[in-house]
Amino acid sequence: MGSIPTNDTTASPAGIHYFGPGARVAVIGSGVSGICAGAHLLKQGAKVAVFERSEVSSGVWHFDSRIDTNSVNYPSKPASFGDYATTYPGQFLPQRHSKNGTDQHPLSSSDEDALQVAFAPPGPCYSGLKNNVPTNLLYSNLKPWPTETEENLTHWEIEKYLQDLSAESGLNDVTFYNTRVEHAEKSSDKTKWKLRTTTLLAKDVAFFFLPGYPESPNPLAKFYLKPRHIEIALARARRVKRKPQIGITLKSFLRCFSFWQFWAIGIAWPIGGNFAPAGFYNLWLKSLTNPDGTKRYSVAMLNYLPIIGQAAQLAAEVLYSSASDYFGKRLPFLLLHSTVNITSLAILVVRPQNERLYMAGWYMNYTGAVSMMLLCSWASENLQNEPQVRTVLFASGTLFAYLLSAFVPIAAFPASEAPNWRIGAKLYLGFATFAVFLFIAIHFGFKWEKKRAKNADKQRPNANEEDTEHGSE
Repeated sequence: MGSIPTNDTTASPAGIHYFGPGARVAVIGSGVSGICAGAHLLKQGAKVAVFERSEVSSGVWHFDSRIDTNSVNYPSKPASFGDYATTYPGQFLPQRHSKNGTDQHPLSSSDEDALQVAFAPPGPCYSGLKNNVPTNLLYSNLKPWPTETEENLTHWEIEKYLQDLSAESGLNDVTFYNTRVEHAEKSSDKTKWKLRTTTLLAKDVAFFFLPGYPESPNPLAKFYLKPRHIEIALARARRVKRKPQIGITLKSFLRCFSFWQFWAIGIAWPIGGNFAPAGFYNLWLKSLTNPDGTKRYSVAMLNYLPIIGQAAQLAAEVLYSSASDYFGKRLPFLLLHSTVNITSLAILVVRPQNERLYMAGWYMNYTGAVSMMLLCSWASENLQNEPQVRTVLFASGTLFAYLLSAFVPIAAFPASEAPNWRIGAKLYLGFATFAVFLFIAIHFGFKWEKKRAKNADKQRPNANEEDTEHGSE
């Protein structure tokens, strides 16, 4: 992939070591050549600054599903421009916005997605691309491939290799992403270069404790998010063939609402758990009295007993999720959850005289929280190729759940009716029953999507397994 000699014999024609310790070097582009050059320069002790116009490194090996506005229609003999319109100093300052027809410049677009594409047009990489030069010839001497590496890899794996090389060499710390070089000019004494750059500023607000995504980790989270953690996350994404996260624009946001998966999972999310009744367990405990009229449980016990339910909830989360991942199935465990959930709600509706049975119903209800993680995993596996839909779905599901829990429990379980609520668990029993049918419908919906994808692959002459969407049932 590229190297430079590492001995002390490398010098300019005039015998001057331009790239020795302390030399300031600008590297334009964080692709194969830029990463290799920058990594070696850092190793030589140079002060390196890398300018990369996109938001990720790896150059032509990064796949971007968006279409370059300069591209021609395919199939076509004319080639894509593969370039962008440069800017001049101060072009987009407010006082100069209308000068020289700048409204016609691609970067004047109000469409955020179009702006990003115009600023950093997608490269030539297509989904399923593999290298035609074997990996024993395609590598940097700074990071040889593992001995068991195959000769031909997917673009995801080569992209990961390049990004790992950039991270391990320290190049990520000196790379300016979303920054492109508009003009380069030698100084009058021919000893330096003058660069003019343009940086695309994102509107997103960063948080210190959010890790970000494996492909684009939050730099503010470095104090706890180590390279090894990112490597594990990227390895899992490659193993399950999950496409990386990309930015969301208004257009792509609205597109998410056209997916039936969004609505099905989004509705199942808030009504699938039905463990809100467990939040009123302590009110029931407080209502219990001894034969002499004294309270059955002390204030301390009113606090301790619900903790047992929370412990049961945690144990159920681990057991259900682990077993579901191990067997690669979601529906059977969602149905098992529904069986336990409906049983618990039926007990709470009947209100048996046997207090132990009644208490068992409360504790069983705590375990309803397992449905959320199972649904999230199910959606992730079957929306591997739709990172934007996954993001909007998870955000919307959380919002729906918050809205439901903010108003419905208070109306169904008014404190004045405790412990014999008129509506109470009856409403959630209805939710749980409907959720069973919804889980089954989602299962068959995913099966239909897989069948449709396989039929589409058969009709494509160059279809391969890399383009097939994977998911669990």
